[in-house]
Amino acid sequence: MRNFSEILSEDFKRYFMECTMNMNSRTRDEYISYINLIVNRQCKDFIDITEEDARSYFNYLGSKLDSGSMTRKTVGVRLSCFRTLASFLEDKIEDYRNPFINIVRPEISPDINPNRIPSMEELDMLMLASRSEPKSFLIMALATRMGLSVTSILSLNKGSIVKEGSVTYLYFASKNDFKGNSYIPVPDDVAVILDDYLSRLGDEDNILFKNKRGNRMNLQNVDKMVRDLVKTTGIKTNYTMKDFRNRAILEMAAHGASHNDLKAYTGLSDIRLDNFMKHTDYVSTHCPANLVNYRLILN
Repeated sequence: MRNFSEILSEDFKRYFMECTMNMNSRTRDEYISYINLIVNRQCKDFIDITEEDARSYFNYLGSKLDSGSMTRKTVGVRLSCFRTLASFLEDKIEDYRNPFINIVRPEISPDINPNRIPSMEELDMLMLASRSEPKSFLIMALATRMGLSVTSILSLNKGSIVKEGSVTYLYFASKNDFKGNSYIPVPDDVAVILDDYLSRLGDEDNILFKNKRGNRMNLQNVDKMVRDLVKTTGIKTNYTMKDFRNRAILEMAAHGASHNDLKAYTGLSDIRLDNFMKHTDYVSTHCPANLVNYRLILN
């Protein structure tokens, strides 16, 4: 079993074991890891956490959500964990009140920070720096050229790639009943990078992007990849994949893509897309309409 944080009291540990007695060991360990994270950050026992502490912690998670280094699903799982344990404590401890009951999952901010939009020169530096590593090169191309989210990129399998004549599509299955499956056309230059990467994969490889352990890459793996690229280039701004995606979507809007086209292509909400449509001045339209042509790098 995973070790408890030293901050946690013996009383809490006893209540925790009672609350999770019917959970499997993996789920219990996940709960312990989430509990350790919040008590270590707030520097107090879980039983002593107040609603103010809870809001402070989830505001912190909200900043990670905005940066693209955490998903709403991860935030939701942690909130569910804390609520479950706090509800149990509420039944066991007199005068204890669940501090998470009024906490809602933070939404991704619709605002776009102009200081976090990489320039075309910076993108060129990052793409050149990633050229020697085919996996990094393709991930960067999918983000900077197509505006795909990190979660969408990491979900790709070989079966996600659909060829129809000379056009390549990326297939994404719908995650709910209110939105259909989507086929995203891949620009010709990115298709060249994709085909080159596929030619390097073994026949047994179905997952497109694996980490060193042979598992599907996760957000932390991509964060490190981007940090290393930024450090290599000497760029001073610590850009994230979200910043690259924002730049790509702004480029599409600046070069005439309609609100409806962008909604179908990106899956973003109307509120967030409105912000992109309002801030196309954050990018230059002096470059050709087909934006960055990575064939120049390949040749």
